[in-house]
Amino acid sequence: MRIIIPVLEDKHTESEVFENFEKSNYFALINLYEDSYNVEIKENDLSNLSLDEMKDFLLKEEIEVVIADQIEEDLCKLLSKEKIMVVYEAKGKIENIIGAFAAMLSNQNHGCSGSCDGCGGDHEHEDACCSTDESGCGGCH
Repeated sequence: MRIIIPVLEDKHTESEVFENFEKSNYFALINLYEDSYNVEIKENDLSNLSLDEMKDFLLKEEIEVVIADQIEEDLCKLLSKEKIMVVYEAKGKIENIIGAFAAMLSNQNHGCSGSCDGCGGDHEHEDACCSTDESGCGGCH
């Protein structure tokens, strides 16, 4: 899975999320695999681009998920049409965000109803958060 996160500066996994996607000068491009991920920080000023040009940039980079603190609603709508997931109100370091996002995906893959704090696929507990269906956790808008 290919993810993009706007960051303040190039500090690799220690980079902090920049508050506004459209105004960031640095982006973390993340390839998320089943058991690992790699990060590349790119300097790229999107502020002079139209929303359509931003969408085209993301498509060219084969982005599947945008994780940001704030992102324009019109850009979210454009990305949604292209099946690019947008997760917003993200704060903190990339390594923590990717860890939380990977845990959410893991919960979705095993059918967590979202009513617990990351059961992590442990199906030993009964009548708690895990179900046998493929309903997923939700969590992202």
